[in-house]
Amino acid sequence: MKKMKNKGLLSICINSNNKMDVVFKPVNGTIWMDRHELCGLFGCYMKDVDQCLGDIFEKNMLRVEDTCKYHIIAGGRRISYDITDVNLTVIITMAFRLETPEAGTLRMWFMEEFTKMKCLDVLFHDTGTKFRLN
Repeated sequence: MKKMKNKGLLSICINSNNKMDVVFKPVNGTIWMDRHELCGLFGCYMKDVDQCLGDIFEKNMLRVEDTCKYHIIAGGRRISYDITDVNLTVIITMAFRLETPEAGTLRMWFMEEFTKMKCLDVLFHDTGTKFRLN
């Protein structure tokens, strides 16, 4: 599989005051990160990332088909996904499920960004209906 070139950027940097700052540079309104990049972003181990992703998709919080780049693995009657990259929706969900200082920084930053918005369009995937929150 080809490596994606313009995946965007989401990272946490330490500023001159020893505080964590979030750097966000989306491409086409989102970013894509692989599991190794998620470990670096959240400051956790691969097993924590895998467990969090497994919980998110097993509990049907999000759909792999809508939020991930993946390979399909067919074995007998069972189909599984080898996830290669996840988008911003998954990253936001992970930030609210993981308990690390970096996840806390991202949660605070996401909430600050959401409160700055004048309105928010919400699309319900199951119905295709779009709502606007003012």
